[in-house]
Amino acid sequence: MSFEDKEKISVVFSFNHLKNQFFIHKIFWREKVYLIKKITYHQKLYQGKTLVHIFYLTDNEKDFKVIFDSDSLNWYLEKYYERDLF
Repeated sequence: MSFEDKEKISVVFSFNHLKNQFFIHKIFWREKVYLIKKITYHQKLYQGKTLVHIFYLTDNEKDFKVIFDSDSLNWYLEKYYERDLF
């Protein structure tokens, strides 16, 4: 199963100021909780004057592309892929 659109989501994350590290722990989408195992990629870019952060995440079964809009402080799920496990 895959998904490509843009839906608002809720995110649980933490930032360690001593190590200057950021981690996304959980995302909530369509009444389900996904426990994130790893941030596989992070990119910052501007869309007009708005700084957005793009995160690629995995829970080791599914992959997610998540967007953080720094102006509105909203999180969006843009892509979702289930891995083919053989």
